[in-house]
Amino acid sequence: MMGNQFMLVSSLQGFLPQALLPNEARILNPSIQRALTEKLLAPKLTKIETYLLVALTQLDIDLEALQPIKLGKPYPCGQFLEIAEAMHKRLGQVQTSELPSRAIAGYSAMHKPLREGGIFRQVWGELRGQYFQNASKSARYMSM
Repeated sequence: MMGNQFMLVSSLQGFLPQALLPNEARILNPSIQRALTEKLLAPKLTKIETYLLVALTQLDIDLEALQPIKLGKPYPCGQFLEIAEAMHKRLGQVQTSELPSRAIAGYSAMHKPLREGGIFRQVWGELRGQYFQNASKSARYMSM
C-alpha cells in the first residue's frame, strides 16, 4: 500500500500546492535536497547516527521518568508520537557543550545541510501498511 501512495503523490506533483501540509512527507525542491544529501549527509551517516543515538538516550531518561507507563504498557510502547516530538524539539535546542565528544561530529554533520537550505522536519507515514509511523526527515533521509 505504501508504494502505491508514493506513486500517487509522484503523479500528482504538478497539482499539489507548493506549501507542505503539517507532517507531509513530500519534499519541495527535491534536486536541492538530493544534492545536499549526497554531498553532506551520506558521507557522514555513521557520525550522524552516533549523534542521534546519544540524543535519544539522553531524551529517553527524561521521558521515561515523566511517564514510565502509558495505558498499561511500559515506556516506550505507545509513546512514539511523544518521543518523536520531543526528539525533534531537542535536536533544535541542543548545544555541543551538552554532548559527549563522540557525538559532536555528528551534530555538526547534521546541522551543516540546514545552514545550506536543507530540511529537518517531522513527518507521518505508514509502516508496512499496518501502523501509523512518526519520523524525521532530513534532506532526503528519513529516520523512524
